[in-house]
Amino acid sequence: MLGPLLQPPAAISQNGNPETILKQQLDRLEQVAKAAEIDASRLYGMEVVPFANDPRAMEDVKGKVKEWLVQNTIRSDPEVRDAMGTVLRRRRTDAPAGARGNR
Repeated sequence: MLGPLLQPPAAISQNGNPETILKQQLDRLEQVAKAAEIDASRLYGMEVVPFANDPRAMEDVKGKVKEWLVQNTIRSDPEVRDAMGTVLRRRRTDAPAGARGNR
């Protein structure tokens, strides 16, 4: 996704100043990042509208979102995923691959 924004100066123009071209690319990248931030903020705002009139519910939602973000970040770490896989393999040596639960 960043490829079109950040290409080597030779791929964009043979005649331009590399510093100027790089500055233009970084400016475009900054604009895309700001637009993504604005979109994310708007989407979050729309999602929490049902809780806007209840401060307690809003705090609960914020806490749950924060907890989810932390857990998701931890679980997506390659070292954590490898460790979890190792532990699960040791626990279930007799279960077939892909088996879940006991039913």
